Amino acid sequence: QVCICIRDQGRGFDHRNRQAVDEELDEHGRGIAIMQYCADVIEFNEDGNEIILRKNIN
Repeated sequence: QVCICIRDQGRGFDHRNRQAVDEELDEHGRGIAIMQYCADVIEFNEDGNEIILRKNIN
C-alpha cells in the first residue's frame, strides 16, 4: 500500500460540505474528484487541512 499525507498549516476547509463537480470544463473544483479517481481511500482530518491518500498496490 502506498500512503501519501498532505498537510497545510492554514485553516483548512469543510470537506463534508463540498459541492459536486457539475461541469468537467470548470477551471476549479476538480482536485478532490481527481484524487478519488486515483486513490482507493481518501481521509480528511477534522480541521480539513490534512488529507491522506491510500492506494493498494497488487
